[in-house]
Amino acid sequence: WEEAFAGSCHLEEASKNSGKTITEFLTSRFDKLPLHALCYNPIVLCDAIRATLQKDKHAATKKDSMGSTALHVLATNYYVNLPAIKMLCENNEAASVKDSSNRYPLHLLCSNPQATKDIARELASSHPEALAATDNNGDLPITTALKHNVRQELLDYLFASYPIDTNALPVQREEDAKKLSSLAKRYISRISSRPPKTREEQ
Repeated sequence: WEEAFAGSCHLEEASKNSGKTITEFLTSRFDKLPLHALCYNPIVLCDAIRATLQKDKHAATKKDSMGSTALHVLATNYYVNLPAIKMLCENNEAASVKDSSNRYPLHLLCSNPQATKDIARELASSHPEALAATDNNGDLPITTALKHNVRQELLDYLFASYPIDTNALPVQREEDAKKLSSLAKRYISRISSRPPKTREEQ
């Protein structure tokens, strides 16, 4: 998890800023933020999320003490699902909000091993600018994904949506450039051997 939170607001710093111990901070992080709590729960209840959104139309863009919206929280949830993501994205601003580490929900999704291309597509469709945005660690969604054990379909989708010129990456990003180059070669090889036929594949 250390790598996943590189460049993010450290827990110790966040708890200090709130005037609470780490334990107090963790147990109170979602106080008065029921939508956040629902999106953090390992059992993601879509009916409860819908009811909360209907009760408070601003719930989708409210931030917790780490600058995260409910969509940020859901994106990191191991049990994230497309219906819940779609509900939150119905608020057009939700996917365009950055957390305290300058990350969009799409960045966080790209560190989640359970993320699918359909979920990524939903977030990118809601806020296309996120595909080309860097966080405080200098990472794009695709470079975040390359550092984590995510599905190949997600990597392919991100590359197809925002194909980066590896030569444009900073020198200190040599490892990222190597991974991107390898991804590009595999992607082009697959496309050449099996061209997309359906509109969905395209």
